[in-house]
Amino acid sequence: MELALSTELKPSTELALATPRHSPSRDQRERLENSDKAMDFNERALRRIRLLTVAVGAAGTLVALVKLGIRPAVGFLIGATLSVANFEGISMLAHAIGGTQKPKAVATLLIALRYVLIGCALYVIVRILGFTPMAVLAGLLAAFGAVLLEIFYELIFQRGNF
Repeated sequence: MELALSTELKPSTELALATPRHSPSRDQRERLENSDKAMDFNERALRRIRLLTVAVGAAGTLVALVKLGIRPAVGFLIGATLSVANFEGISMLAHAIGGTQKPKAVATLLIALRYVLIGCALYVIVRILGFTPMAVLAGLLAAFGAVLLEIFYELIFQRGNF
């Protein structure tokens, strides 16, 4: 009986010291490092795409202003702004699916309704405000242009360095 009491009264630190701790194997460490590198690579790529989307929107607005005038330039700028907002929505959706961030209730609603909201905004911009539909639609392609530029950047400068 005394033996049973002495085993029951062992401090938890002794039990922790008695059980061997297993460190991750070399293969597991390499997989963790590679996943961290991939995560950093993806975050850097997303940051570049965001910046390139703004740059494409600004450059397109400037070209439209010089070539077509003020109204098409503003239409392009509005389309590019919607493109940035849509890209952010897609990024939030990807983070929610990947489990890296949990979106708030408002963000979830905006993710679900983003195309309806963009359609309503386009209707107001074209029908009520009278902006050129082609300029607005061209501005909506700003994120697409930014993604293409990012692909070219990766092909030319990164070549497997991630």
